[in-house]
Amino acid sequence: MRPFLHYLFAAATLAIYGGEVCPFIDSLELEAWIAEMGLVFGLALLLRPAYWRRTVLSLGPEERLAGALRAEGVIFLVIAAVITFFNMAVYDFPLGSGLKIVVACVGLGFFATLDLQLAEERLLYDELVAEGRSMLPVRRYMPLTARFSVGAVVVVGVVATVVTLVVIKDMEWLGHIPPEEMAAARWAVAGEILFVALVALAHLINLSLSLSKNLNLFFKAENRVLATATSGDLDTRVTVVRNNEFGLMGIYTNRMIESLKARTEELQRTRDVTIHALASLAETRDNETGAHLLRTQRYVRALALKLRERPEYAARLDNETVDLLFKSAPLHDIGKVIFDNYFNEEYAKVVEEALRRNVWVGELEQELMGMPHAEAGYHLARKWQFPPEVIDAIRYHHQLSAAPSSSMGVVAVVHAADVLCRQIRLGAAGDHAVAPLDPAARNALGLNDDQLSDLALALDAERESIEEFAL
Repeated sequence: MRPFLHYLFAAATLAIYGGEVCPFIDSLELEAWIAEMGLVFGLALLLRPAYWRRTVLSLGPEERLAGALRAEGVIFLVIAAVITFFNMAVYDFPLGSGLKIVVACVGLGFFATLDLQLAEERLLYDELVAEGRSMLPVRRYMPLTARFSVGAVVVVGVVATVVTLVVIKDMEWLGHIPPEEMAAARWAVAGEILFVALVALAHLINLSLSLSKNLNLFFKAENRVLATATSGDLDTRVTVVRNNEFGLMGIYTNRMIESLKARTEELQRTRDVTIHALASLAETRDNETGAHLLRTQRYVRALALKLRERPEYAARLDNETVDLLFKSAPLHDIGKVIFDNYFNEEYAKVVEEALRRNVWVGELEQELMGMPHAEAGYHLARKWQFPPEVIDAIRYHHQLSAAPSSSMGVVAVVHAADVLCRQIRLGAAGDHAVAPLDPAARNALGLNDDQLSDLALALDAERESIEEFAL
């Protein structure tokens, strides 16, 4: 549709313009001149798709836009040549008459070519986005400032040339106008110049709107990618379609995200190694606590996957969240490892006293150690800059009511897995009394007592594989 409108506008403009600048064309019948324009531009429009497929669409993304510029420019030059030679052959017009048509076609073709190239850029962008591809790294290019300068010079030159041709023709015409008709003739000349100005203005407005669409497309894509990367998704990329400053910005943005992703993955690997080392330390220092940590880790994953089967949890418990829960689970009792490693005798007395009183160890830690193991683990996790969800799971897995709402889901899953693991005696972590399930966890997980019982039975069925994992 866009090429059709450009060709129609160019044919209509030439039908009016020709008689205004060339006395030879002005001598033709208007119907004959309009028919000639319609025939030439109509033929060009019919042949354009095949020519476009061969010279533009067959090119790679890096060459396609430059090919579009060349192809459309050639079409308008061929149109000018056909009109010129047809008039010379059929009407015996001089070459000078044809050169005026060439000037008009160059001017109209300049505007049409730029607009159609911008339209092709939008089509190319959609194709590359659909295929998940981008152009290759940017090579040498003409800066946008230089392109705008060249464009401004061409526009001014074409308009000035056309106006000059109109004035020259009208000066000859005015020489034969009677004095009493001179006032009306001046208005006619002014109208012709205004017509040229309006044609140029219409094309400039159209180009501005078309360029605005492309710039808006780029800035929206750039902002969307940066916003997505900021939120943590480092698999997004800017689709590069231009060999200019904007293309270079897109390439640098992609490289920045790729570098950030590589560093993030390296940090995650380091974090995973640290978590594994701490869990191994726990098992080495205290086999009972170590077994409980590893078994709880397996339970956390099993609990999260069971919960994900329910529609209300499917979106919240994605693979990344489940993986984070699984990796952080061994750290929930890391405070006990600190107590056992640095305050071994004192903590042994806490465990003995809890056994004597038949109470949960956590109830005596504050009284005899000065702080609960969850608080000790929290300070270590914060010092080592673990992810916020992991820090909260360590600190609040026995005190859910104090957990921030943003981490409640993670904390509740770790707490529930911890309690369920103790209830079916898969590792006690030094505790011989089992703390009850916090009502806040039941509310956060949306589980009633029957559902919790069913879940415990389902998890208990996996006891053998969990035991093997912890050995």
